[in-house]
Amino acid sequence: QMKKREYPIWMSICLFIVLMLVFSSKKQNSQLFFSVAFLLVLLIPSVSFFVKEDNIRLESEKRLGAGKPLAWNSTKELKKQTDDYLQDQFGGRQELITGWNILKILAYNQTTGATAVKFGKDDWMFYTAEGVLELYENKTPIPEDSLRIICNVLEERREWLKLYGIDYYVTFPPLKHTMYPEFLPARIRKRNKESRQDQVLAYLKKHSSIKVIDLRPVLFEAKKKEKLPIYYSCDSHWNLLGGWYSSKEIINRINADHPEVGRSKERNDFEWVESMSTEGDLAKLLAINKYYLRPEIVSIPKSGYLAKSIDFEWNDSYEGIYEPMVQETGDTTKLKLLMNRDSFTNFLSPFMSEHFERSTYLWTPLFCPNIIKAEQPDIVLTEMMERFIMDLTIENPPLVKQELARAKQRKK
Repeated sequence: QMKKREYPIWMSICLFIVLMLVFSSKKQNSQLFFSVAFLLVLLIPSVSFFVKEDNIRLESEKRLGAGKPLAWNSTKELKKQTDDYLQDQFGGRQELITGWNILKILAYNQTTGATAVKFGKDDWMFYTAEGVLELYENKTPIPEDSLRIICNVLEERREWLKLYGIDYYVTFPPLKHTMYPEFLPARIRKRNKESRQDQVLAYLKKHSSIKVIDLRPVLFEAKKKEKLPIYYSCDSHWNLLGGWYSSKEIINRINADHPEVGRSKERNDFEWVESMSTEGDLAKLLAINKYYLRPEIVSIPKSGYLAKSIDFEWNDSYEGIYEPMVQETGDTTKLKLLMNRDSFTNFLSPFMSEHFERSTYLWTPLFCPNIIKAEQPDIVLTEMMERFIMDLTIENPPLVKQELARAKQRKK
């Protein structure tokens, strides 16, 4: 904070000294008033703790809040459970976090160093935790051995899918930092020019024939010609406009191999309505989403959406998969899609599902051969955020290797 020229630390110190001098010059009644007020401030959280409902989910930390201690095996365990409960359910906790973050932003236009969110230019927020900052700065390139493993994992998937007549595609949504570097804080800059996505794409191009759809060129072109942003300012994702440009590139690439999917709709086939919401994930991390609203760009197709979400039969194969989703258009002349996804697909699926009879979305980086066999898709697409690219070093399930080995034996 001392580095902030607009608000040097000595101004804060001087203000504190002045306030203390003013309060100390008051008469006894004033001192009593401030003492009582201070006592009430201390008591309010304690009183509200007993009258409020427990917070089930702590939105600012993206986790569940600790509940009342119910079972324990030792005094130490009881102490820890009680401590966690009191910290998570402290009266006024969310309001204090919100107020403190707003105060820091108003005073210094920045959050603390330990916060996962950093403010850039024009109030744009950027996520910098979980290795995202290091990823953007290209501090640690992917080792050659890891690149080889990624290539082998993808090759295995493609060859296994071939056994069942299924075509395979891969795409990596770029970081918001990559798309809008002009809004980053000045201290965040790249160490090396080549990103991890550059490395992976270059290696795959040289050593395999995996069908990789690079979305960066079309997104940079869209950013140039659009008056509206294609990523959110207070969220880590692209918006529906960015999702539409990406889906168009994906659909038209698949269409080159499978004309049955049709061509993507054009921009003027939709009405684009601007609104505001409290759903910005970075604003939520700071608990200021009710005050720092997310500018929405909502797509409304002029001919309506065909695809509808449906219920599907749950079985053990779906264990460990976050929020699996199925959508159907009812058009049996179309192909079927199965997609490994993450949160970026929230802004792809409204457009993607229109081109398939059935679209199954699995929120997991893991390859799921049993589900693929049950769904019998024509196309499998892996969508993986740029920052999760190292998840491709996770080995495929043994079933994939076993069936590939048996297929190789049959050929001999």
